[in-house]
Amino acid sequence: MASIWLMRRSTYAGLAVEDETKAFIFTRWASLQAHIDFTKSPLFDELKEALGPLLAGPLEEALAVEHVDFRKNPAGSLAAPITEIARFTLKAGHTKEQLVPLLDQLGEITTVPFVAQTWGWCVENNDQAVVAIGWKSLENLPESIRELNGKAQEHVDIAVVHAKLVAF
Repeated sequence: MASIWLMRRSTYAGLAVEDETKAFIFTRWASLQAHIDFTKSPLFDELKEALGPLLAGPLEEALAVEHVDFRKNPAGSLAAPITEIARFTLKAGHTKEQLVPLLDQLGEITTVPFVAQTWGWCVENNDQAVVAIGWKSLENLPESIRELNGKAQEHVDIAVVHAKLVAF
């Protein structure tokens, strides 16, 4: 049974900066199948039981599980002092091909307080991309981020949250 848990590469968890009643848990698995196997194991039942008292309501309502196929290892973004999680949802009539060049431009940002960046498409909802950007702080964010967001909003709706995550 422990071998299933060993398929976990890393886990980061923490509270949202904007609303400390919301928390995030990011777990990197060896594969999507490894996570599916974990959810069918007794260890997953133990985890759900342990999380229960921490959640506002039934687990099925309080916990959203999503899988993102990140283009690069997200560890640098998740380990940063602040992690920005941005969800880009394609607007009707717009395509992934319109969004991809803008998302790729995020990887070209290297100004402080930038630490790392990656993005990927959601497995369960293929009209959504998730961007994870690691920042040293939320002060003095580069103007280039605002410019890219402005261009992207022609094609997508954007929801952004920030979290302070720790590895465990």
